[in-house]
Amino acid sequence: MSRRGHRASLPPGDHTRPEPLDPGELVVRHADCHGRVRAYDFATLPVAEPMQHSLAVLFAERCTPNRWGSHRSSRLMFQLLEEFTAFLSGLERPPRDVEELTTAQVKQWRLS
Repeated sequence: MSRRGHRASLPPGDHTRPEPLDPGELVVRHADCHGRVRAYDFATLPVAEPMQHSLAVLFAERCTPNRWGSHRSSRLMFQLLEEFTAFLSGLERPPRDVEELTTAQVKQWRLS
């Protein structure tokens, strides 16, 4: 419903929500429950490209109105990823991808 009590107009029949992550890209677009889009550039994270890509894929899976209906949710999670990857980049041997992460590294970050 519109603010005046009229039915809201529907989008064109061929309208679909954009995919959060295009193959081969590192920019995730989160469309909130109102259709507004916010972009997150995973290339800015200070970790190896395989790690950037894996984190972007995992993040994109949660960028749905059913999971994260507001940009506040995605923004806070991206900020945590920025902090986490900054910590990882400072390690003597930073992991190159998610599979190389250890429980000890995650615990060490949580305690830092």
